[in-house]
Amino acid sequence: MSTTRRLLVGGLALALLVAVPLVGEMRAPLVPAAVADTAPTVPLLTGGLMISTGTVGATLDHNYNCSGTCHVQESTGPVGFSETDLVEGLFPGVQRAPASDWPSQGPAVMALAWSPAEVHGHWSETVTDSSGTRTSSCQTTAQTERPFSNQDMVPGDSIPIPEGMQGNFYQPQSTCDNTDVCCPTMDPLNEEAGAVGRYSTQPDVPATPWKATSTVVASGDDTSHSQSDPYATFTLTNARVTLACAICISDITFKQLDDPSSGEEAKSVVPDTGTYDGNVVEISATVHNAADRSLTVPFSFIDKTTGKPLNEADGDRLVEPQTIGAGATTTITFDWDTRGTAWRHMQPMPTHTIQVLTGFGGAQRDITVLPKPVVLVHGWNSDASTWETMKSLLTAKDEHWPVFAVGDSWSQAGMTMDTDPVSGNSIEANARAEARYIEHVRSLTKAQHVDLVVHSMGGLISRDYIDHMMMGEPHPPGGRPLVSHLVMLGTPNQGSACAYAAGGAAVYFGKAVPTIQLTPVYVADIFDKYVRNQHGVPFSVDAGTGYPVCFTGDGDGVVTRDSAWWIYSDVGERPGDLHTDLPSDPAIADQWVMDHVAKAWFEESTPSGRRPSPAPEPPPAVQQVAIGMPAVARGHDVIVKVPVTTAKRLEVILVGPASVAATLLRPTGAVSVSQKAGSTAARRPFRSLQVAKPTAGMWKLRLHQTAAASANVMLSASLQGATKTEGVSVSRLSGRRLKVTAKLRKGTHPITGATAQALLRRTGGRLITIGLVDNGTHGDARAHDGIYTATTAALPVGDYYVVGKAVKATMRRYVASAISIR
Repeated sequence: MSTTRRLLVGGLALALLVAVPLVGEMRAPLVPAAVADTAPTVPLLTGGLMISTGTVGATLDHNYNCSGTCHVQESTGPVGFSETDLVEGLFPGVQRAPASDWPSQGPAVMALAWSPAEVHGHWSETVTDSSGTRTSSCQTTAQTERPFSNQDMVPGDSIPIPEGMQGNFYQPQSTCDNTDVCCPTMDPLNEEAGAVGRYSTQPDVPATPWKATSTVVASGDDTSHSQSDPYATFTLTNARVTLACAICISDITFKQLDDPSSGEEAKSVVPDTGTYDGNVVEISATVHNAADRSLTVPFSFIDKTTGKPLNEADGDRLVEPQTIGAGATTTITFDWDTRGTAWRHMQPMPTHTIQVLTGFGGAQRDITVLPKPVVLVHGWNSDASTWETMKSLLTAKDEHWPVFAVGDSWSQAGMTMDTDPVSGNSIEANARAEARYIEHVRSLTKAQHVDLVVHSMGGLISRDYIDHMMMGEPHPPGGRPLVSHLVMLGTPNQGSACAYAAGGAAVYFGKAVPTIQLTPVYVADIFDKYVRNQHGVPFSVDAGTGYPVCFTGDGDGVVTRDSAWWIYSDVGERPGDLHTDLPSDPAIADQWVMDHVAKAWFEESTPSGRRPSPAPEPPPAVQQVAIGMPAVARGHDVIVKVPVTTAKRLEVILVGPASVAATLLRPTGAVSVSQKAGSTAARRPFRSLQVAKPTAGMWKLRLHQTAAASANVMLSASLQGATKTEGVSVSRLSGRRLKVTAKLRKGTHPITGATAQALLRRTGGRLITIGLVDNGTHGDARAHDGIYTATTAALPVGDYYVVGKAVKATMRRYVASAISIR
């Protein structure tokens, strides 16, 4: 599109521009001193009222044949004129006024007013012929109308005035003092007016809106000769053409919800500090119609900073055409969804110039859009301090980026999660604390949306919050979820097999709820069944790889890649990152977090380098042979027996403080593997001691506390490839009763004569111990088939973690399951 647009405006009034060289200045228009860039609302000219004024006179001096030689001297005026036209400016993103007879392309004009009402002219004629020389003095008065009358819309290039429209004068009234001269056949006034009418002007309208309510686009005096009649001279004085808004916008205000967390509809003006990305901002424009007739126009809301209409991503970017009466003032409102406007190409883009435009005038005002808050959610056995490095990495991208962490100094009562492995709260309780903290952040900042970046179990907590606790419409408004994105780092979306180290122990001792809820059976059989709805929130998962995870596969040492990826498609991996590295990895901040939360809406695309999550492979056959939760006092040793049969590998998993030294002793008493107190291995979330092809016999685990306080250590010993209890299944019967079944095998042969128990504990409830029988009675299908069965009485509603225990001589077997009664 060209940098200027030309309008064809026919008529006497604008003939002054034929020879006025000021039109080019419109590319750098004069801005009234009263309008400064710093003004809150800056009026804009896009088109509007083209007002032309001046004085025009015409003379004619020529000879022609009139039954002899006829010499005519003619003059008209001088007469003052005024013409007002409605001129439509066209700009990218601005919808045209809905006039069905306007041209489909190019600017257009509409005649609104024209004066004077009368034009006076006089002329003299001298005729020389065979009869001699005769003279006559004549005068005339004519009623005028603008050469283009009614609603005449003309495309941009110069077009000759159609025949029949020249000299739009009503029948002139003429008198001559000598009617024998040629004057009865002459209509000089009409001829001159027709000559004027044949000329069109081509004033430029702005290629971009001007900062003004009105400005002079051309002025001056000039004398020009008619191209069609070299004897005619037109004199122009006091010429002036002004462009003024027809739709004038005097004020633009921005409003948003007072407190998005309150559920109230009250709004207040956006402060000078700005709004937050994702907020729905109400734009109100005070509009005045300066024309002398009603105008029906659409209003376009455009972000000049990006060059795009507001809400274009949602297909909702225009206000329906509004009819505004002549001289009337009204208010036009528009709800702007600021999603994705704080960033551009991963760089902050705080200042946005919002334009409210029509083809006949507009205005603009600046607003600051800050990045929406990021809430960081820690995981199991952690707290807000996990995120100190990530906070620094993110705020380095934009110092105005509000980054919070659940449990930090902004927290108030009830807003801190407790994920201590032994004494911590359940996922649901922690999700309630997260919900309260998020609403506190929204109240502090007035941000309607947040992004969540979560680590480990913080992902399960956040999934529960999103599914069951996240506030919906009308707060935030706009039909989008409160959470804009959930970015998970090393989240055990299918559980962590390492948590079995605590699961069985917790059943005995009634503690370690957070650790129980990390076990694969709890996550698979309870959590993933009841926490599935994302409510429109996109989920993304990054996982550490390169380290074995408790017999179950490749991962970050705690969570396998397959567990983290689960059913999600936007996934990535971090080779070489341990579980505890993920919250402080600069590459994750730069490449993963920023890639998902710092994108403009018009830059959104499926991130490259992702691949869909494969179906997880079944874990290898693993049998727990010892569980416990001993208390270890300072300076004392605690010995835990570990019965080992023939197996491929023995692994002991510990959950406890790094101050506890751990040593695994062979049946002979020799040291097989040890971890010193305070070592790197001792500081890991799940400590692992492994032995390949262990000798059958009674192994021992020695624990020694080096710190002053007594410490509880949760532990589990497991064998890979050993004879195992094939499984404990729990099914629900009528009346909230459960049926527990354990199957014992040695190869293909049933193990009979064992003592079997089912240990059930409801989350936060008491321990229930049930004996399992293999005698063909009490619900057992057949005696001595290695399938041990029991049925409970009616149980309270809740989530139950079940451990099947089988003992025969020195053999110990433990298998876990989980079920929910709802």
